[in-house]
Amino acid sequence: MTNKIKQFRNAEKLTQKELAEKTGISERNLQAIEAGLLDPRTSNSMKIANALNTTVGELFPVSDNN
Repeated sequence: MTNKIKQFRNAEKLTQKELAEKTGISERNLQAIEAGLLDPRTSNSMKIANALNTTVGELFPVSDNN
């Protein structure tokens, strides 16, 4: 799943470890989500968006290309 987590995380000046601590998501899972290797649960998507002061829609844009 394409996402903009790294872009928003860097804008907030957070490391992956700091974001993991803020969200309660393991650093390993957060790394996999950010790399697009793991699709996050809805609840985790919301936690990440809240921690990065954005919306789920901004973090995980829907592509029109199917």
